[in-house]
Parts: sequence; structure tokens; C-alpha cells
Amino acid sequence: MEPQKVNILIVDDRQDKLLALEAIVADLGNVVKALSGKEALRCLINQEFAVILLDVNMPGMDGFETASMIRRRASSELTPIIFVTSFYSDTDTHMARGYSLGAGDYILAPVIPEVLRAKVSVFVDLFRKTEMVKVQAEERIQLAREQAARAAAEKAEQRALFLAEASRLLASSLEYPATLDLLARMAVPPFADCCVIDVINDAGKNERLAVAHEDPAKAALVRELAGLFSAACSAPFSLPLVLNSDNPVFVSEVTDSFLATVTQDSEHLEQIKNLGLKSYMTVLLEARGRKFGTMTLAITESERRYEVADLLLATD
Repeated sequence: MEPQKVNILIVDDRQDKLLALEAIVADLGNVVKALSGKEALRCLINQEFAVILLDVNMPGMDGFETASMIRRRASSELTPIIFVTSFYSDTDTHMARGYSLGAGDYILAPVIPEVLRAKVSVFVDLFRKTEMVKVQAEERIQLAREQAARAAAEKAEQRALFLAEASRLLASSLEYPATLDLLARMAVPPFADCCVIDVINDAGKNERLAVAHEDPAKAALVRELAGLFSAACSAPFSLPLVLNSDNPVFVSEVTDSFLATVTQDSEHLEQIKNLGLKSYMTVLLEARGRKFGTMTLAITESERRYEVADLLLATD
């Protein structure tokens, strides 16, 4: 692949020196010339440079003042500067001032072409590598965005299809026990590792109407339990409490301390832990304005956790 063409800025008030410096570095990049500090600053407005060759002794705004102004701009505060000067009086002081302004190097005239070319080449290569890293980072960010967008679109489509199928299923039969059992099975595994449907039966009692679980052994355990948590009306998130509150329940991360507060005793706690409950949500079941039960979707096997978007789907 052809190397990226980079810009090199040469600043000097003498045209002959500009041409001489250009001849030395011309094949390393696109050379831009400026006859004054002000002109150089104008060049920096719309262009980015790999390196700046800056004469120290210029009328009006000298090289040091120009460098100071260059460093004040966010876009050029890190641009390498090589000071070039034929001024020999108190050279050490001038060099110290140049380096204090962030100079990459300080060269005395007459310039040795091979030396200058080698120094500029280092900064040009560094600029190319930095730009390549930026491009690769931007490409990775763009790829991640595209992948996230595709995943979101696929998830939205999956949810829409699920809701359409659920609607068709719920309207297909008046035999609601069989229908709700099919609904629980349909939710596993696309949206849950375990789906439980509890209802208030004709006798006014809590009844576990349907259980679907990826693991048949755990499905049997869920059926044996009176509920994922205590069936007592005062227990948090119990069926009666959810029915009376009109609010769904959403627990993104189930912790041991949380389980300890909602189970009846140590044996009950151990049974719940055996389910491997990690995340869950419970929503109301309603028909013709009557609340008759709840549906609980739970994560017990996978490492994902429910988000608010999942709760909206469950509520729908």
C-alpha cells in the first residue's frame, strides 16, 4: 500500500532558504511554505502537519513567538517543531528556550541535508503510524456501532415476532390453562431460562399453572416450590402482593442477601439457590380488565441479565 502523503510546513522569511529546505525534504511529504509566523498560523487553521521547520530569526513575530502561538491551538499543541537558525550568539539560551516551547529539535545553519532529512523522516513516520492507529480505532468503533445496530434490529425483530406469535396464541383458544402453558414454553429459551405462570384459581387459591425450564430437573423443583419466593402475602414479590400493587417486579441482579430476605427459612433458601436464580421479572396477567395471575421470566442458566427493555417486552 502506498504510504500516506503527509504535510510538512516550512516557515522562513527568506524565499531562498524556503526553497533550499524544500529541496531537502520534498520527497518526504507535501511541502507547504510560509514567509512569516502569521502566515504559518493561517496554514494551521485548515491543515494538519507532521512536522514544522521554523526559522528563529524573523521580523515581526519571530520563531519563538510563532511556536508559542502554535502550542496554544488545541489542533497543533503536539505538532513537532524543528527550529532552524543561523544565529550563533548565546546559542545555549536559544536552544533552552526552543525546547521549553516543545521543540522536537534545534538545528544550526548551514544545514546538513542528510541530518535534517533524517530528523524530518522520523517525525513523518511517527505521524503516519499515529494516523494509522487513529483510522484503525475509528474503523473498530464504526464496526462496533454497526454490530450493535444490527444486534438491536435483530432483537427488535425477534421481540416483534414473539409478541405477534404470543398474540395469535392467546387468541386461538378459550382453554386458557393449555394456552398459558404453551405461552410459557414459547418464552423458553428465547427470552428466559425459566418461565412460571401462577394464577388465582376459582377457589381463590394460588395455583402454579405452567412451568417451562431448559433443565427438566429444575422444572420439577420449581413446580414443587410454593413459589419462587414465600407465598405469604407479606413477602416481597409474592403473587398476592404483585396482584394488589398493579406493578411489575424487576430484579436485574439476584443476590444472596436479597434471597435471605424473601425466603421462609434456610431450607427454602437452599432450594431457591439450587435453581440458580440470577435475574428475573414478574408481570401481571389480565383478561377483560380482571387480574388473574402473574408470569415470571427468570435467568438461571445463562450469564445475561434482564434490562428495562426486557421488562417492557414482558409487560407487552
